[in-house]
Amino acid sequence: MNDNKITVPKEPVLFMLNKIPGYDHNSAHNYDKNAQKFAGIAGLEKIKIYPYIERAFNEAALHGSFDRHTDKVLDIGCGPFLLALPFLRRGIAVDGIDSSKNMLKVAKENLKKTNLGYASNDNMEEISSMRDVPNGSYGFAMMNFVHQCCPNRKSLDKLFQVAFKALKPGSTLYITGAHPDHLDVAHSLCEYDIEDVSTMKEGQRYTGRIYQQDGTSYDLYGDHFWQIDSLKKSARKAGFNFSNGDVEKIEDVEVLSPVRQPSREAAYFGMTLTKPMPKAQVA
Repeated sequence: MNDNKITVPKEPVLFMLNKIPGYDHNSAHNYDKNAQKFAGIAGLEKIKIYPYIERAFNEAALHGSFDRHTDKVLDIGCGPFLLALPFLRRGIAVDGIDSSKNMLKVAKENLKKTNLGYASNDNMEEISSMRDVPNGSYGFAMMNFVHQCCPNRKSLDKLFQVAFKALKPGSTLYITGAHPDHLDVAHSLCEYDIEDVSTMKEGQRYTGRIYQQDGTSYDLYGDHFWQIDSLKKSARKAGFNFSNGDVEKIEDVEVLSPVRQPSREAAYFGMTLTKPMPKAQVA
């Protein structure tokens, strides 16, 4: 991200969402309990994922669907805000939404640690519904691993509808997550209690562990299985088009710990979606 002139964006709004219909709030409670620990490990995971998000954003900006001087990014399920910080350092405004209060506290701490002057960052707004987030206000959105907390189809559909309403026409949504085809293969940061992904049902809950660099781990629960085709179905139902035709396979992070090895399979995936322009505005 190389911009000639950097202007510090306005202080991010962190939306504290009290309730998401159909969302697995047990997962949020787990993040509350382990917020600091998870934030540290998540930082390792983002090393590999972020370049793909950056590329999707740069392509959106190149094609004119994002104006860095007037538009904002929305991080849905922002957690500790680690994926938002590079945007802020580039001078691009970002807001975040999460249902974990303690995770948002970590996000505020991370904002204070930047050199961007967010000394207090008290701009956290408690909301009871996604309807309280301004619709059609964002030029780019990202949704990282959030769909894995949806326990049923209705919840998954709702998640994509939320993203669709928040975006301006012509804008991009970029999604990442654990690759559902390879959840049975341990990788450098996570391993799941799945022996054969072909036996998994849509929305089925699964458990696992996430590892720190020293090899210690803590348990994961609240994740739910969704095939790529299910994500595409919910995205299309919400109104999205596919920008790149298919998903990107994101390889495992290189060895970050002497006690963990990277997977031979793609540990993650990325998917680029666009909110179409109204027909009257399409040339």
